[in-house]
Amino acid sequence: RLQKSVGEALAQLGVPHWAELVLPQGLSIDFAVHEPDCKIAIEVDGPSHFMQMCHGEYYPKGYTNLKHRLLHALGWRVLVVPFYEWDALGDAA
Repeated sequence: RLQKSVGEALAQLGVPHWAELVLPQGLSIDFAVHEPDCKIAIEVDGPSHFMQMCHGEYYPKGYTNLKHRLLHALGWRVLVVPFYEWDALGDAA
């Protein structure tokens, strides 16, 4: 549901993108914007990608950080859409 909502917002904004792009290295990207001189990976990270600390803040889990670092090492600019920020937008999203 979250990923679908982000995809709909990208479409409404007219952003050309591919959903669920699988790279030759085996990594998948939620949404990819790939132009000749620019590769942007948009990762929609739901609750399973985070640990919630006792004071309520969220921190990405290790595998999530690793995926983002691997994408970056492959030349992708990684933009993360955390569920708690998307949800906070409410109907504005």
